[in-house]
Amino acid sequence: MLLASLFSLLIAQDLPGFEPGQVMPEFGQVASVDATFEPGNRQRFKVVFDVARTADEGESPHIGKVARFINMHGDGGIDPRPLDIVLVIHGGATADLVDEDQNAQRDMVEALLEQGVRIVLCGQSMVALGVPQDSLIDGVEVALSAMTAHASLMGKGYNSMPF
Repeated sequence: MLLASLFSLLIAQDLPGFEPGQVMPEFGQVASVDATFEPGNRQRFKVVFDVARTADEGESPHIGKVARFINMHGDGGIDPRPLDIVLVIHGGATADLVDEDQNAQRDMVEALLEQGVRIVLCGQSMVALGVPQDSLIDGVEVALSAMTAHASLMGKGYNSMPF
């Protein structure tokens, strides 16, 4: 129970000590940390995030974690450390990629695409949920399946973000 409570705090948007990031100030608030672990100089981060759930309301903490990742590394010195990020969407989160005014995630998805994040939708989920491909936000890619996308990305040296 305590772990579940702590997790809900971590995905909340208005925690004390968390502020808008410098790269994407509208999304993915971050905390300033005096880190003692330092990744290798000029290390390229190739990461893939997997999202299958949507938010009940407001900003999706599941998609928002990608914005947080960008903001954390932007505030901590994104240059010269390049980020290569792919977001694989499937299941109930499929609706987050539909280009409609009532889509609460649309602005964040478009902002992530502008930051160079590749967003890949599971074609199996798209068909199962009856989402027409031409209704997707411009720039969203469609894979045969989320499994296909993950297998392909792992083969290209991407690391799966376990959060």
